[in-house]
Amino acid sequence: RADVPVGVMLSGGMDSSSIACEMARLVGAPASRPAPLHAFCYESEDFDESVQLADTVAQTGVVVHRYNPDPQAVWAEFARAIWHHDEPIHSASVLMGFGLYRLAAQHGVRVVLGGQGADETIGGYGYLFENMLVSHALAGRVGALWSEAGALAADGALSRQSLLTRTLRRVRAHLMMSSAAYRKAATARRMAEAPGWQYVRSNFGALAGPAANAVGGQDLHSALIAATTDSPLPCYLRAEDRNSSAHSVEARVPFLDHRLAEFCVALPPAWQMRDGWNKYVLREAMRGRIPDSVRTRRVKFGFPTSVRKWFAGPLSASARTLILDGPLAATGWMDMAKVEAALDKHVRGEGDYSNVLFNASQLSHWLRLHADGWQRPS
Repeated sequence: RADVPVGVMLSGGMDSSSIACEMARLVGAPASRPAPLHAFCYESEDFDESVQLADTVAQTGVVVHRYNPDPQAVWAEFARAIWHHDEPIHSASVLMGFGLYRLAAQHGVRVVLGGQGADETIGGYGYLFENMLVSHALAGRVGALWSEAGALAADGALSRQSLLTRTLRRVRAHLMMSSAAYRKAATARRMAEAPGWQYVRSNFGALAGPAANAVGGQDLHSALIAATTDSPLPCYLRAEDRNSSAHSVEARVPFLDHRLAEFCVALPPAWQMRDGWNKYVLREAMRGRIPDSVRTRRVKFGFPTSVRKWFAGPLSASARTLILDGPLAATGWMDMAKVEAALDKHVRGEGDYSNVLFNASQLSHWLRLHADGWQRPS
């Protein structure tokens, strides 16, 4: 419902394609529409979804506006994006979203629908397959456990035996969740194993303490609730809200209509993930409604960016200046010698250090904004 033009953030994935196809079905054929349907698509040469996008565009008749960002242009508005978000952001994909909402505003579209929430409420993330195995084990569904572990082994790097062993460990962890001491220890262990600590000075890293009750149940139902209410969805929704608000666009997320979200989270595991397929109920519900090239694709891209290539090439000099000569070096938060070594290795192609380089860059911008009294960048 809107009295202004409505668009959709469209990728080659099933969630946004489902929304676009239902929008098109509701408003009728292109020739009879009172106004065109606008779709805003992020394109990356490193992650090709052109086949899926083309099939969805052909079925819906949407007017496509493509965002294929220039790295220098993204870098130029990096500080402005941080200003709008008020705090460091979780990944470079947020900058791509910032550009997409600017594109929507430029075309006069003030309400945009997106697919946020489906991965968390229906089971779209790869890590959730192991939680699904735990659900079968806890319920005593031995046949389903054996079958699903075999299906995952056929599509992945782990053997059935390895998956079953990991499932037993998760079952043990699930049964020990009632112990506050275990929850605290498990959270501290996960925190210690998180990547990136080698770049943080020990006296600064010691200030970060794990929450005592951060570890939840290991079954699929608990994992979906945690993904929806704790992490990562709240972070993603905040980023979406800040990106859209920065350009006076309203972002709406149909998959998070509370009736749909409650229904999906409460489904039996076999309707969420089955035979190596994620979001099984959505795949079945959209049979014949979205292109099969989208519905039957197993590969999940998420929201990829090309920052690995950018930091090794067109942004390497700018990043070096910002990181090593900017305000971050004076804080004592990070071991700048290790950060500089990571930058050198990244440029030489000796590994992917784009995550630490992105975080060091955005922290430098964030510190400069604070030093300037949080003045909006020109």
